[in-house]
Amino acid sequence: MSPDDRCGADALSDLIGQRFTVSSHSSRMGYRLNGQPLSRGTSSTDAISDVTLPGGIQVPGSGDPILLMADRQTAGGYPQLAAVVAADLPIAAQLAPGDWVAFALCTAREAREALVAQEQSIGN
Repeated sequence: MSPDDRCGADALSDLIGQRFTVSSHSSRMGYRLNGQPLSRGTSSTDAISDVTLPGGIQVPGSGDPILLMADRQTAGGYPQLAAVVAADLPIAAQLAPGDWVAFALCTAREAREALVAQEQSIGN
């Protein structure tokens, strides 16, 4: 099954092209995000089970993304479109209902460099 079968071809560009508001239906498991729903793919079913990542962004059938947080489940059936880089997770953890969040693409190298810079700033 290709990624476009589970998330629509435009889902990633829709994710990075808008701001989302943290819903009041959020918890330590995950932040439900309100905004323009992301497109879902052609598959009518979710996966039986897949590993979830800290900061993973799941796309349930409603198209409203869920940002997985500290107490997330270890596996889930919604497709995961992207993940927040480790350096930004402490910032994301401070979000409260009504706050907004926007996403940007980065390379794996940029994500590692941001984490190294963050760790160095804490050590100084």
